[in-house]
Amino acid sequence: MNGRTFIAALALVAVIGVWSSAQPGPSGGPVVAPQDDGLTEPPPGPPGPPTEAFGPDRPARVEQMMERIRQTWPDQHRRLEALRHNPRLFYPALTRTAHLLRETEGLSPELREAFARARADNVRLAELVRRYRATSESQRRQELRKQIEALVARQFDDTQALRQHRLDQFARQLDQLREQIEQRRQNRQQVIDARVEDLLTGQGRQPW
Repeated sequence: MNGRTFIAALALVAVIGVWSSAQPGPSGGPVVAPQDDGLTEPPPGPPGPPTEAFGPDRPARVEQMMERIRQTWPDQHRRLEALRHNPRLFYPALTRTAHLLRETEGLSPELREAFARARADNVRLAELVRRYRATSESQRRQELRKQIEALVARQFDDTQALRQHRLDQFARQLDQLREQIEQRRQNRQQVIDARVEDLLTGQGRQPW
């Protein structure tokens, strides 16, 4: 792992809750994917390596990504399709969704299921909160509160598993970096000689 990868890993820990904090939920709870009322807002913080930006000048890439989203997140695909008439909203929303899609690559089936469940639960939470605020009946509010608490508890467990996955990833990257540093220490003169040779010959073949 090179220095650039290490910096990206540090940024990853700084935003280790990117899945769960991409946007605020209706009751302050986590949301792990763009929702209808938040597609114009970018995720906070440095999410990691730059994501490809989508625009009208790349129609083929747009359609390829839309098909991937349709296969993975049908509900988000429908929301994006509804925004196609407004390029100012559609392309930024597509770019952010593509970033979140990339963030889930490499997840185990169990974590993918947790990710999808957390997204679905957030949509359900928004509806329950709307109903809670719309009624003044005490008993109905108590019933809705219990449902909300149950969903929030499940969301906590799902997002906690995702955060732990990210932490485990970072730990493996740190182990790789420690190993690389030790190898460079042991081969100090060889690394220096190879670098000097590359500079003098202009070949630039050796990673530095």
